[in-house]
Amino acid sequence: MSHRGKSALITGGASGLGKHLATTLHAQGAILLIADIDDDRGTAFVDSLNKERPGSAFFKKADVTVWEEQVDLFKVAVKSLKRIDYVVANAGILESRFLAHTSPSAVEYVKPDLTTLNINLIGVIYTSHIAAQTFRTQEIVQGFRGQIVVTASVASFTAIPNMPLYSTSKHALVGFVRAFGAQLEPEGITVNAVAPNITRSNLTVQEIFDAVEAKGRLTPNEAVTAAFTSFLGNRTLNGQIKEVSMDKTYQRPLPEPLNKAVVDNIAELAEVHRVAYLPPKA
Repeated sequence: MSHRGKSALITGGASGLGKHLATTLHAQGAILLIADIDDDRGTAFVDSLNKERPGSAFFKKADVTVWEEQVDLFKVAVKSLKRIDYVVANAGILESRFLAHTSPSAVEYVKPDLTTLNINLIGVIYTSHIAAQTFRTQEIVQGFRGQIVVTASVASFTAIPNMPLYSTSKHALVGFVRAFGAQLEPEGITVNAVAPNITRSNLTVQEIFDAVEAKGRLTPNEAVTAAFTSFLGNRTLNGQIKEVSMDKTYQRPLPEPLNKAVVDNIAELAEVHRVAYLPPKA
């Protein structure tokens, strides 16, 4: 597959899955803007890409939880790439300690650490929100103004004990992708997600991945990247989730409503909010 002449912005793109996807897209001819919190790692990665193809990659340090930094990121992307075809909202972490250790006699309540939600959910919403606004300024080319792909997880469909915020964030992303994709489809913008099983990354120590691989349960980065690229340039898939487990990919359909009242109520709510989203009359 060729992505020559296309451009992509990838958050969390300096390591792990984001780096693997970026390397693949670069090899397929795309121009990239890599965003990451790790300045040194991001700069080194982009330098290596530019040695292969000068002027083909850019780096911008960004904390995805900070709205202003994401706005600056997209301003740099527009200036560097001119047009942004693909935005991959990939930045994420595992569980920050949510429930503090307290004794039965504790009288002080401890505020939860919501870092996981802020990065995995709020950061993705910020990225997707700004991407959609940027895409609206672009002409439709080959059937779309722009495409967003989000990194979800198998945790989007199950619950992982001791990881309530990670599970929450990934569940929420599936609902967000399905709803936002349907909303933006008439504008020529697609929103999809890839939900990988355990795949090698920098989210935790490599010994964990080694142990899973030894048991034959590690999902290769190549399989996950293939799911991502299957959405890019595809005009027929929108609001869809592809789960990747080992060497298998499954398209996860929207669950069937329990009864017609649910269908009718969703349709009515969607229409009310469609009208609310209409631009004000001049």
